[in-house]
Amino acid sequence: MNLETIRQSVLSVTRLLQLNGFKEEAFELDTLVDKIERQSDDTDILISRIKTICHVKYLGDVHIEGLGFNEWLGLLEAVKSSLPSTEKE
Repeated sequence: MNLETIRQSVLSVTRLLQLNGFKEEAFELDTLVDKIERQSDDTDILISRIKTICHVKYLGDVHIEGLGFNEWLGLLEAVKSSLPSTEKE
């Protein structure tokens, strides 16, 4: 698992979320990545939660100023694809 790749892909999403008023969602994603880096909880659960948040049914309908729908979905998909598979998948 490349933590830097995960951090960078999540950071691209959290910046946009913060700029568009979705601070709680951005904070949760940042917190989850921090916990993965510190290995403070079950990593599979943390990864699964990030994938859930970045799912089209969770953040897909969020309007991001200056970004088209498909571009936004592409960023969310990039986060999900940067994450390793979990045992539950």
